[in-house]
Amino acid sequence: MNAESTAFRRALARAAALLGATILLATGFGAAPPVQAAEYSKLAGGYQVYLGVLPAGVLFLYRPDHGDATMHGGPRVGDAHHVLVGLVDAASGARIADAEITARITPAKGGPLEKRLEAMAVDRSVAYGGFFPLRRDVRYRIDLTIRRPGTAVPVETSFDYTHRL
Repeated sequence: MNAESTAFRRALARAAALLGATILLATGFGAAPPVQAAEYSKLAGGYQVYLGVLPAGVLFLYRPDHGDATMHGGPRVGDAHHVLVGLVDAASGARIADAEITARITPAKGGPLEKRLEAMAVDRSVAYGGFFPLRRDVRYRIDLTIRRPGTAVPVETSFDYTHRL
């Protein structure tokens, strides 16, 4: 595991810890169900793909330098959640900084919303993110399409996500 990959994993761990603390605060310190990290990490097309979803307010508190009104065009009304994707070469552990990632988020009932995720700095590395409207207790399918320069066929993977906050 290289230093870039380690730094990114630490950043995701900090974000997950912050999210866990937010869940505890939001539920009055009640017992929150454990989050299974494996649900939000997949091997696809030679990449380890990491998915994170944070309420925009948590992101703005954690990274005020990145949570300004200009990040990804700023959250619009209803765009209250930040979807974050990290991409690592599974063989070398190197972070992938030259990808183009499109996220298509479809609720169990309703039509999809598709956006190209923007590259953003995360602890001296690159991740990809964008704001999406997510409602509480709704199950979503998050389909990711990953394209890289020099590759003819995009890599596709998907995650099932139920928004709890």
